[in-house]
Amino acid sequence: MKKLEKLTLNELENSTQVLLPNEVTSLCGGTGTDYYQMADGVFINYDGYGVYVGNDGQQYVFDGVNVNGCTVCVPDAAYQFNGEINVGSDWGSNFDFNSLKHEYGHYLQQESMGTLDYLNNVAWPSINSVNDPDHSSQSYEEDATQRGDAYMNQYYSAGSY
Repeated sequence: MKKLEKLTLNELENSTQVLLPNEVTSLCGGTGTDYYQMADGVFINYDGYGVYVGNDGQQYVFDGVNVNGCTVCVPDAAYQFNGEINVGSDWGSNFDFNSLKHEYGHYLQQESMGTLDYLNNVAWPSINSVNDPDHSSQSYEEDATQRGDAYMNQYYSAGSY
């Protein structure tokens, strides 16, 4: 008989099988394309990172994420999980550089917190508040925006984006 043992969240996270990128895309409903047309540019997906190219020709690298259309998520929403930013079909015409920076901030939250803490403290509360008028003023949403802006400021001249 196997003995049960108590694990910390970090131990549990480390012992949990991780899905491969193509499995995540399939499970989460992403289209898995090489690029995603945005409202103000295009996001080109590479293996493990992507490049946003604005309509003005400016280019910005977003390490660790890809952007795809989402066939199974809420049509007028976008979300990030495990480096996949999935954009609902109705949101696509509005998904712009600022939306990308914000969703990248969620990626940075997951990287910093770990997957289980991210799910419990950001993803689930965000899903539950997405239709609330004050959704964007929730602390985890403001934090995502701040992290996305801080990433840009760290690697690019402020005001150049």
